[in-house]
This record gives sequence, structure tokens and C-alpha cells, in this order.
Amino acid sequence: MLIPQIHKPRRERIATYSFKEPFKSPPMVLFSDVHLYGKLNKAISVPPENVRELFKLLQKYTDDGYELYGLGDILEGWRSNAKQILKYHPEYIDFLVKHVHIIRGNHDWTAWRRIEKKFGIKTEESIQIGPIYLSHGHKADPINRTAGWYSRYATKTAGLLKRAGINTDIIFRKMRGRSTPRLKALYRKHSLKLQTTIVPTASIFCYGHLHIPYIDTTLPETVVVNLGSIANHVRIFSYVEITQTELILWKITL
Repeated sequence: MLIPQIHKPRRERIATYSFKEPFKSPPMVLFSDVHLYGKLNKAISVPPENVRELFKLLQKYTDDGYELYGLGDILEGWRSNAKQILKYHPEYIDFLVKHVHIIRGNHDWTAWRRIEKKFGIKTEESIQIGPIYLSHGHKADPINRTAGWYSRYATKTAGLLKRAGINTDIIFRKMRGRSTPRLKALYRKHSLKLQTTIVPTASIFCYGHLHIPYIDTTLPETVVVNLGSIANHVRIFSYVEITQTELILWKITL
């Protein structure tokens, strides 16, 4: 009888940014777009093994003294309400409320309100730590900025199509791939606007939302980072680790 080989998750660097001066803060891990929903998350392209591996990593980083930041869309509040998410994922919610600084995203919708009240926590619209500014980033997306309802109903429609056997994930990834240069330009513009208005002391802008992991150093004094996502319908996800000397964008392949 053949015993199937068990592969350990493989971690590799996608990109690295080295700080010009030491980052004077505890080490950090940033992640986004978990989209916790339902029993197995199958309807919205989140492989359950990605969720399990992410939280295993987060626990290890917590044990090692890292601060954890969830940059939005941690919950899929447009497909489930907070009561359902609490029922299906009590262990993950317990970890999140105890160990993670939560930034709200557009898909979190109102789900965090019930959880905030139940556990006595507070979520944020954005957070700045030294030169690093953290937000979900959906306000840089022109569709979400001008028609926030679009993503809500697009998500519901995608779920219905998937149950009918039509996989919209491939189409979504192709569209994002073709739009990547334009989206990067939009996020550079958005970061510069923030830099000249509400966060003039920030120089590194970290976002989620796009599900496209990258570090953009096109601008001389402004670095734009997207964390990627675990909701990609594939057994690959990404996150960011920040130490005193560098920002590392990691990819995990299961």
C-alpha cells in the first residue's frame, strides 16, 4: 500500500523592502482578506486549509512576540451575519479578538459591530505606527468608492453562480491580472493624497482589498504594499512580516 507523501507548507519571499532607519516598534505581521464565512468557506474561494495554516502561523508569531494586524475583510459580512460567523468559527474569532488589531474592510460590513459589543473590543478604520500607515484600501478602488453596493451584490451573485457550477474565480483573477498596472497607479495616487493630507509623517502604505501581493517602490519617498489574500481559490496565500530592518512579503504554498 502506497502512503501519500505529506508536504510541508513552503514559504518563499515575494519581495523585500529594507528600511533606511531601524523601525522602532515591536515586530509585526500584517494579513488581510480572510473572508471567514460558512462552515468551509467554499462558496467564496477560501480553501479551509489556507485558513488553518494562516492561524497556525499567526499563533507562532504571537508566541514569538509579534504584534498582529488584520487589514480588513477578515469576515465575509455580506454573505453571513455575525451570529453565523461566531457559530461556525468560534476558535478563530476568539483568537482574533484576543490577539489581532482589527481594521475594517468593505466586506466586513456590519459583522464586527455585534462582535465588538459581545467581546468589548474596538476595530479601526486605519492605523499608523511610525512611518507605516495601515488600512484596507478599498477607498482607493473607484468602484467601491463610488458604488459600494457593487461588491456586495457581486459577491452574492458569484456565490449563486458557483452553486450552479460556474466558477467566477478564474474570470476574476484574469481581470485583476490585466488591470494590475492601472490598479498600482491608482494606489500610488491614493497614497500620495493621504501623505499630503491626513498622514504627512507616513512613507509606507500597506493595504489589502486587491488580493494582489506586491511592493511598489516606483515613487522616491513613498512605498506602497499590498498584502494579497488567502481567498484565491488556490492553496497559496501571502502576508507581510515587519522587523526592525525590513518589510518582507511572504508567499505560502500548501
